[in-house]
Amino acid sequence: MKAKELLEQLKGKFHQHPCCKTVYGEPLSSDNKTHIPVGIEKTSCKIFSKCQDEENGECETTKIEPVGIVEVTEEATTYYPFLTWKKAATILGVGLAAGFLIGKLTKK
Repeated sequence: MKAKELLEQLKGKFHQHPCCKTVYGEPLSSDNKTHIPVGIEKTSCKIFSKCQDEENGECETTKIEPVGIVEVTEEATTYYPFLTWKKAATILGVGLAAGFLIGKLTKK
C-alpha cells in the first residue's frame, strides 16, 4: 500500500465526527525509515453542524490526541496505533470478568 493511500484511509477512519480532524506531525527520518505521527484534533462546538465555520467562532480547539504513527520504508508503509488507557482498562476489565466467571463455573 502506498503512503498516500494509507494516509487517506486513516483520515477516513478517524473522521467519524464533524468536530474531529486528522492531523499529521513533522516526519522524522532515520535508518531508511520515515516516521509520521498521527493525531486527532478534537474541537468543542456550539453548533455541531457548523464545525467547519471557524471564522464565526463556532469552533474552539480543545486538544490534539495522538493516535498512532505511520512508518514509511522502501518495502512497505505501515500504521501502528497507540494503545490508549481506555482500551487498556477495557481489556483488563473484560479479562478480570472472564477470569472470575471461569473460576465460578469450574469451582466445585
